[in-house]
Amino acid sequence: MINRLLIFIAFITLFNLTAYGQFEIKTNALGLVANNYNGQVELLLNDKSGIELEASYRETPWILSLSGSEIENSSFRTMISYKYYIGGEDPTSGLYFGPYLKLKVAGLDNIPTEVDKDYVPGPAAPETVRVFNTAFFIGLNAGQKIVFNNNLLIEYYGGFGYALYNDKRINDKDYEPALENFIAVERNSFTWPLDFRLGLTLGYRFWR
Repeated sequence: MINRLLIFIAFITLFNLTAYGQFEIKTNALGLVANNYNGQVELLLNDKSGIELEASYRETPWILSLSGSEIENSSFRTMISYKYYIGGEDPTSGLYFGPYLKLKVAGLDNIPTEVDKDYVPGPAAPETVRVFNTAFFIGLNAGQKIVFNNNLLIEYYGGFGYALYNDKRINDKDYEPALENFIAVERNSFTWPLDFRLGLTLGYRFWR
């Protein structure tokens, strides 16, 4: 399912680049600081709107080691968003807002566990487990894009989303079968049903 979605997004991107020839290539410089390797392509539909496709791979943020957390995180995210621009001097620039859809697939390690109070003492539950998390978010973006010399651009934005689907699956090799219906993971920021976006993007605009 995920592979088909990625192939479809790649096909739509290639078709639009060939047909219209007006697009931007960008990266979130702020994300690089947090080990979030990111690439974006925005297709400029007209003077007031664009569709952005984004893919990123995130490793455990270095700031976690400073806080003493032992949680390890690696995730792949892909996103599509629509942008409507207002008040810009250049086409598709200035303030903007619009909805987005995001798919996240993550592998987490050293996630603390909790056991249901109705569990009858038997095999001991592990203190930490590995977790596979898949989530699908819908949200809203807002930001501003500034274009220099018709090509160079800088963009800053923020956004908030909520998970319509959020599956947290514990690796079944990390616990005894008797714990199947009683073990769960503690609440943590990596598996929240909430999505927060913050970015400072640098890029280049191509015109046909």
